[in-house]
Amino acid sequence: MKQPVVSVQALALERMLIAHGNLDATRQFVDDQIGILERADSAKSGQLSHTLEVLAACGGNKAEAAKRLHMRRQSLYYRLDQIAKLLDVDLDDPKQLVTLAVAVTARRMLAGGR
Repeated sequence: MKQPVVSVQALALERMLIAHGNLDATRQFVDDQIGILERADSAKSGQLSHTLEVLAACGGNKAEAAKRLHMRRQSLYYRLDQIAKLLDVDLDDPKQLVTLAVAVTARRMLAGGR
């Protein structure tokens, strides 16, 4: 089976996190940013965490996130409202969304995923 080719630019964040190398600080960053969401979401099979991952992957584009999640935008907005309240963030603020995207990426890397 062929592996997809990924550009160096596409992995820039991952490379930066690896170069940082301080796993304890990275774990603390992840917990500070999305730990509350992960703990609250454990009863919901990770729906909210997955929604945040997809939103981050879509660069905050809600219509695209809803499409990728195979749900209506209204349902996505409900989930995003839950996420925003749990994390006390504004998901329409690009800086906050980037911070959360970094945390999601770091969590995936710490778990051994890509």
